[in-house]
Amino acid sequence: MYCRYTSMSFDPADRTTVEQFWDEVGGPVAAVEEGFQGGLILESVETDGVIRAITIWRDPDNFDSFSVSHRHTPVTEGIRATSMSTTERDGMNVMRLVEPVAAEIRVIRCRVAEGGVDGLRDFWHSEGRDLVESAPGCIKAEALIDEGELEALIIFRWRSAQAAEAFRNSDDHNDRFVPGIERFVTPIGKLQTRSL
Repeated sequence: MYCRYTSMSFDPADRTTVEQFWDEVGGPVAAVEEGFQGGLILESVETDGVIRAITIWRDPDNFDSFSVSHRHTPVTEGIRATSMSTTERDGMNVMRLVEPVAAEIRVIRCRVAEGGVDGLRDFWHSEGRDLVESAPGCIKAEALIDEGELEALIIFRWRSAQAAEAFRNSDDHNDRFVPGIERFVTPIGKLQTRSL
């Protein structure tokens, strides 16, 4: 695994334009590249006008191929159109990857209502995922959909079974998450699993 680190300065008055660049150009262009594994765009809370971008690649060749191709041109031109200016660059190999341990992984298989795909997507991104991921002990919540078969999988990764049960018995689950999501899906199967 290989990472690219870039530190940039920008005019804080230009923050909206900078955010728009990462939302509409920088992030989406990289996301479809072969070997791209993810990334973080970090804004300093100690120094105004400082961004640090970390992109993660399967290997250096994936990044090198992207960086010299025409596909990278919108990124270069987009940065020039903002107040961002690169102050530092580095390439790094991952020495160790430390991930949180999910002692409990719960999976819900759902049937999606006819015409419910857009509503489910909107609920998940506007409220549903945040309700789960803000619960104590939640590591990650993920929703996957097969639009052709109108089926969805919702996967919850928890630090413990107790944390999962606490959320399941909470007001956020019973009064907000379940009524919200069941406008668009009907659960048809559940699993309580652990990593092998």
